[in-house]
Amino acid sequence: MHRSDSERPRALVNSLPKSGTNLLLSILGNLEGLRYQRIALNRRLRWHPLNYLPIGSGRRCLAGVNDRVPVRLATIRFQLRLIRPGGFAGAHLVFDEAVMEAIRGFGIRPFFVIRDPRDVVVSQSFFVMKEEKHYLHRDFAAMATQKERLLASIRGLRERGGAVRCQGIAERLESIAPWMGEPGVLTCRFEQLIGPRGGGDPDAQVATIQAVAQHLGRTLSAAEARGVGERAFGTAWTFRSGRRDGWRELFDDEVKQVFKQHAGRQLVEMGYEPDDDW
Repeated sequence: MHRSDSERPRALVNSLPKSGTNLLLSILGNLEGLRYQRIALNRRLRWHPLNYLPIGSGRRCLAGVNDRVPVRLATIRFQLRLIRPGGFAGAHLVFDEAVMEAIRGFGIRPFFVIRDPRDVVVSQSFFVMKEEKHYLHRDFAAMATQKERLLASIRGLRERGGAVRCQGIAERLESIAPWMGEPGVLTCRFEQLIGPRGGGDPDAQVATIQAVAQHLGRTLSAAEARGVGERAFGTAWTFRSGRRDGWRELFDDEVKQVFKQHAGRQLVEMGYEPDDDW
């Protein structure tokens, strides 16, 4: 069935890296009439030509989350404008009222993906080691143990001169948390998206995928939502295991304590209540 441009939504999936961005992108890609667009809306925007044009200083925003870089708001607006009707893109952007205003102005429907921050640092440590082209690969590869990498992901990394190379997990969470309560933003938890193949609840997966579709003006039956979840799981190139609570196998008492000191408050504020094992 043909849909006019006015009926085809534009969508943006934003998150803290390693929170499940690609899983939700894959889910959107399995909805009829939607198509993924590879558009830079992260730290790579530092190299965008608009940042170097002699057009005055202009309003600046931060792009990226792990390593935030100042870019012109005009650059972010230019990129957002590239999202066509029926198109969707991924982003790693800290919260900024001006960026949110631009998203609304272009009629883009935003999603925000969150994941247990303890699993985020585990996923980051493995992903950086696997990807030799990642800007943090040499830093992590120079560490002797997985525990050191976990602690680095929790505490953050600085260069010898003191400049931030990677924000600590607490700073990362603080910078993106306002997305959760922003009107018009649908927040999706990774743990509710993964379904039974990732150790999640099948009913929660179905309900979340139905909510995703509804946010885009679509309606899915439970069977259709279940099929979307089955097709989407494990297809992203960044995929490692897609499991929840993987941190339990790698956090010893010291790592737990360091995490509590750095981001215990943010963990609770993001809705991840510690249990008896914590």
